[in-house]
Formats: sequence, C-alpha cells, structure tokens
Amino acid sequence: MNRRIVAIGRAASRPFELPVRLEPDVARLTAAGVPDRTLAGPGRFPIGRWLARAGVLATNAGVRASIDGVAVQSDGKIVVAGSAQTPSGTDSVIDRLSANGALDPAFGNLATDKSRIWYVVGQDDVAEAVTVSELPTRRIVVAGHTKTAAGDYDMAVGVLDAGGVADIGFDGDGRMTIPFNLGGTNRDVAASVKIQSKIQTIGGFPVVTREIVLAGVAANVPNAPSHTAFALAQVAFDGTLDPTFGDGGKSTFAWDVDGDGVPNDGGALAMDDQGTMAIVGGKTMVLRGDGSDDLAWVVARVVLEP
Repeated sequence: MNRRIVAIGRAASRPFELPVRLEPDVARLTAAGVPDRTLAGPGRFPIGRWLARAGVLATNAGVRASIDGVAVQSDGKIVVAGSAQTPSGTDSVIDRLSANGALDPAFGNLATDKSRIWYVVGQDDVAEAVTVSELPTRRIVVAGHTKTAAGDYDMAVGVLDAGGVADIGFDGDGRMTIPFNLGGTNRDVAASVKIQSKIQTIGGFPVVTREIVLAGVAANVPNAPSHTAFALAQVAFDGTLDPTFGDGGKSTFAWDVDGDGVPNDGGALAMDDQGTMAIVGGKTMVLRGDGSDDLAWVVARVVLEP
C-alpha cells in the first residue's frame, strides 16, 4: 500500500518580502516523511494564491485565510475546508485537489460560489472540519459554525455530493444549523466531524446505516463567553437529528469540579470500529494546589447507541 501523509497549515507566500504574508498550504509527505513531489512538483500546493485569483480572498496583507480541515478520498483526491475573509465577512471555503495537486475541475462551479456552502451576505461562516463518506455513494461532509440572524453562532454542517454540489437530500438544501443555546453568548461551534457506520437488522437482514457525528463546544454560562461545555450532535443523512442520541440528537457535558463554569474545549473526535462509541478529546481548566489556574488534557468516551 502506498501510504502518504497529508498536512495542512500556513506558509509565507513571499518569504523575502515585508510584510510577511501567510497563506494556506496543503502538503503531502511520503511514508518516510519527505516531500512527495508528485503533488504539484514541490510536494505542496499554495492554495491561498488560488483563493486570491478566485476573488474569495482579498489581496491586502492584513486579510487572513486558513485551511482547517482535510480529508483524502479513496482515489487519492484531497478535500480541504477552511475560511477566508471577504468584503462581507468571513466565508467558508471548500475545494478539492486531484491526486497530483491540481485543482479538480470536476468539483463544483466557481461561477456559482462553489466554495461558500453556508454563504449569507453580511454574515460569518467558518468551516473547521471535513470528512468523506465513500459508501454507498461518495459524499463530502463539512462542519463548522455560522452566524445567525440573532447575532449568535450555531454549529453548521453541510453535505456535498461527489461533484462538490450541495446535496439537496440533506435538509432540503445541503446544509443545516444546530443551535445548543445553553446561555451566555450562545456560541456553538463544531470542530470535528466523523461518519458513524453501524450494522442494523432491518426486516431480518443486516443493513449498514451511516450518520454524521459532530463534536465541538457550546457556550454555557451567561456573561462569560469563555465558559463552555463539550457539545456533540448526531445527524442522519437526510438532515434530521437522531432522537435516540442524547436530548433530541444533542448532548453536552463538562468537567467542572467547583461549578463555576470553567472553559471546556472539545476539538478532537474518533470513532470505534463498531460505530457505537465516540472518543472526544480536548482540554479543561483545573486548579493547582496553590490556587492558580492550569489547563489539563481530557478524554471522554461517549456511547452513541441507546
């Protein structure tokens, strides 16, 4: 098997010019950890330059863009998700590279704002994670958050078909928001997304079903925007929350020994092979012996099946 490592980040586009401008980059390494030069020649693709040409990213040095999620399809194509500033705010960015690092011409349509899956004029949309469901048909799932008309932020999830077009079978338009609204700033953010696959017996026959699992954080204390809880949601591929999971498809929990609403940051998500358990990782604030604050790693295992 030809194992390769795909990495995302930001790099100086013109390192010998001031001010230094950092642009989103995608890189691929061989199993030995050296640049894979079959990807765009040098083993990296400066996707920020394409964003500028496409008009998604403004060209002045003060504007920021980032690629925060990456997934590799079984055919070697690379799907990236992130965000970029525009005159109207922050837009989500989703695109796909071919296995050799070229922009995939079969993905979406630039003329119809293919990269802006949650785009609303004057609002902010951020994509933070992406995954690919290969079976029974290939679909791309993107997660993040979006600003609502009320001024708060909700978890956001979108589904694209194999060609990069919004899957209208998912909630009617290929996208949905998931509010937790626990209090405070009501800032609810999805940081990770996975596909849950499980075998169920329907009509006496084994059937594989798939659902989307999101993990992130939700603000939970009034007047304290940094105080958050771990937040999970489970969504079917038709865009409905799974009523058998948590409270109507959503679940929150927090490490908070003294009840003062400390920050909890859930940013990592993994699934077991049977699709019945989710492992959530992140960090929380704890008190040292001298009374000062410190951050600690935390890991939780969550049962997905009732």
